[in-house]
Amino acid sequence: MNGKQLVALVMVALAGPVLATAVVDTGAALAAPKQQKMSEKVGKPLQAAQEAIAAKDFNKALQKIEEAKAVEKRTPYENYVISQFEANSYLGLKQYDKAARAFQATIDSGIAAPEEVTTLRRNLIQIYYSLKNYNAAVQTAQQYLAQNPGDTDMQVLVAQSQFLQGKCGEAGATVKRLADSARAAGKPVKEEWLQIQLSCAHKAKDANSMRDALEQLVRVAPSNKDYWRDLINAFRATNASDAMNLESFRLMERLGTLSTADDYMEMAQVAVLLGVPGDGQRAIKQGYDKKLLGVGNDAGRHERLKKTVDDAAVVDKKETPAIEKEAATAKTGEKDIVVGEFYLSYGQFDKAVTAFQSGLKKGGLKNPAAAQLHLGQALLGAGKKAEADAAFKAVKGDAAYEKLATYWMIAS
Repeated sequence: MNGKQLVALVMVALAGPVLATAVVDTGAALAAPKQQKMSEKVGKPLQAAQEAIAAKDFNKALQKIEEAKAVEKRTPYENYVISQFEANSYLGLKQYDKAARAFQATIDSGIAAPEEVTTLRRNLIQIYYSLKNYNAAVQTAQQYLAQNPGDTDMQVLVAQSQFLQGKCGEAGATVKRLADSARAAGKPVKEEWLQIQLSCAHKAKDANSMRDALEQLVRVAPSNKDYWRDLINAFRATNASDAMNLESFRLMERLGTLSTADDYMEMAQVAVLLGVPGDGQRAIKQGYDKKLLGVGNDAGRHERLKKTVDDAAVVDKKETPAIEKEAATAKTGEKDIVVGEFYLSYGQFDKAVTAFQSGLKKGGLKNPAAAQLHLGQALLGAGKKAEADAAFKAVKGDAAYEKLATYWMIAS
């Protein structure tokens, strides 16, 4: 997934909030509590403004509001009601910048009850966001969240606003806090949150943050092949070796993300190099079945590789019975693991499981983490998912193989 695709994904996730079209019951606003007073000079034009708002004649309402504002020495309560009426009128006219000022005046009046301030701030934040005044949206949202810290929708809006300002560091941090708090509360982490984190990491060229975001994304969207391909590419970039390449290709095969002629060619080449040509034969067959190999200008090269893989498989099948006999009497498990790799490579999963279990039990292995991972793969191939997960969880002692084991559990 390239940078443009990431931004496109995020922009879909940043669909703006819907503006409220009315936030004040103007009749209730005019019905002043006993401790508040409204003079007739102010109340009369506001009564007319109320009628005009009800009739959706917002320009007339504003004319009457101006008459009320012309009265000198108004009380704080009168100013509070005037600002409410202005907010409704400007919303009706879709003059959102002026509506925002009226909302803020209502909040600043000191008259509004706490629950009303909460509603007003929420509407004000939505207006700022729709006006693309993201800095004001963030500032107001932070005031709102100080009183309503559990509002995840508002936390997302803060992250969106920070992202759209280009403040990726702040947006990523906001998403991380949001995801952490959701997990702590046993709530799901949403894909669109993590898309913001991923896009920010991509812009910053922060490989560790990108991998972290992708690892979270494959958990919440395990069927998304783009996330998986990007994650596996990120893994390969920091774990460059033939063994890790083969592990990556095996996982990609499991996920169905092998998609190019080069994928199949490289998998076949590294499989032969590592002595498991069965994987190579499988890769070549899939490439030919998908008509990605054996066609075009490189058809001859494909045929030569196919012959190399097939020849290696012939030798492999000829030599393995002798190794299997040696494994039966060996005190350490290394020969058993070689046998297990043979059977795993050719899809004989039950035999592979037996060999890997024997080798792990004997011990004395060069790479026990790899053997444990491959036992999990064999168990999964044999349809024993619960046992496979247990095997994957037992992969220890090598960070790269531990990471792969986690990926296999998510993928399965």
